[in-house]
Order: sequence, then structure tokens, then C-alpha cells
Amino acid sequence: MVAARSLRLIEGFYPPEQLQTASPVRRLAAAVWDATFFLLTLGFGWLIALILLAPRGQTFGKQMVGLYVMRDDGSRAGGSYTLLREVIVKGVLFGWGLGVLADVVGDIEVLGLISSAAVSLDDVAGDIRVLGLIARVVDSMASLHALLWLLAALWCVWDRDRQCLWDKVVSTHVAYSPTRWRPPTAAELRRRGEDSPSRARRASDRRSPRGPAGGLPAPTVPAVPTTAAERATRRLRELQSLRDEGLITPEQYEERRAAILDEL
Repeated sequence: MVAARSLRLIEGFYPPEQLQTASPVRRLAAAVWDATFFLLTLGFGWLIALILLAPRGQTFGKQMVGLYVMRDDGSRAGGSYTLLREVIVKGVLFGWGLGVLADVVGDIEVLGLISSAAVSLDDVAGDIRVLGLIARVVDSMASLHALLWLLAALWCVWDRDRQCLWDKVVSTHVAYSPTRWRPPTAAELRRRGEDSPSRARRASDRRSPRGPAGGLPAPTVPAVPTTAAERATRRLRELQSLRDEGLITPEQYEERRAAILDEL
């Protein structure tokens, strides 16, 4: 039980060969790819790529590194949620919003410097001095904006779940897939008649009987199929799981499925 609580959210839902919580280094690599692509295409190519890749829970940089934006329920973020994270929260709130905060602080500093300088605006020397003070404040405003944004980005370095501050705001995680396996979204799971990983875990916990001592689940004996039809049904379900997890190709799935049906 203690070991389960020590797992990060992604590792609590998926085996490490499928998904892992993205390290700060991988997230930095994706950010470098995004920034480079943004500059090379003057922002237009990056925006088009974001619109095309958002349904996969990715940006251009995340696709290059094999990262996915994940939600708190263990499902992959869909298009609208990825756009919300990248454009509204990360771009507007933490990009433009922190800039506004820095401007407000700078305006207060300008007023303080002018009043403390005690110079007359009719005096040429006073004008030059005030302009110099304002120029220094503008520089400090830009530095403050960059510092605040850098703090939000570096939050994943010391955060337990490796979330940046914008991940905290929108309740997302970034996962790395060693095999480039793409996790399903909540909508894809519903279409397949399946629950999200978090809901499936809660349902499993409710169904698990508690043993007489220590509150541990009582050992259970798995049901053994007794008829050929039941055995085939179980094998087909296992085969579908292998396909959904990306462990076999669609061609292998169809070939094995046909072989199982031929045995009936």
C-alpha cells in the first residue's frame, strides 16, 4: 500500500514499458524543438502543427520526443484540452498574464523612482534622468517577466509529479512513451466501452473483498472457462487487449482472431 502511494500518477496507471512520467530533460528537449520550429516558421507553422497534433495530446516538440499530455484520470488529453493547456493557460495566462503582472510592478516602480528623484520635468537634466530611470525599470520588467515564466517552467524539476505550474492549473501531466505507444483519450475509451484508468481502479477497489486480517484482499481463484465458446471469448478479449496496448500489429490481430474463430 505504501509503495502504491509512492508512485507518480502515470506509473500508477501504466507499466513503465508503455508510459513513464516525462523527465525534465525530455520536457526541455521538447521545448527546444517547439521553440526552434516556432522561430523557423515565424509561428505559423508551429500553430498549424499544434492544431493538427492537439488531438493526439502533442505539440511538434512533444511528437519529436515521444511525449503526451495526460489528464488526471490517466487518459490522454484530447484536442480541446491540449489547446486549452498550450494556448489559454500556458500562452495567455502564463505568457501574457505574467507580462501584465510585471508591467504593474514596473509602473509602481516608475512612480516610486520619479517621486524619489525629486526632479522638475521642466529641467532638461531632470528629463534625461527620469528617462534613464524609466529605461532601467523597463529592463527590470522584462527580467521579472522572464524570471516568473522560468520559475513556472522549472517547477517540474522539484515537483513530485514533475508538473510545471501550468500543469497544476489545468490538472495535466506529461508522459513519455518508450515505444511511441499512444494512450487512449477518455472519449476513445468510452467508444470501446471501457472506463478511464482512474475509474477502473476505483471500481476494482470497490469489488475487491477484504481479508479477515490486515484489510488485505482475500485470495481469489480465477474462473476457468468450461466450454469452447467461453475459452474462445476469453482468448479474443486477451487478443484485443494486446492490440489496444500496441503489442501486436492490426494484421497480427486479424490473423490470430481468424484462427480462434476457425476453431469454433
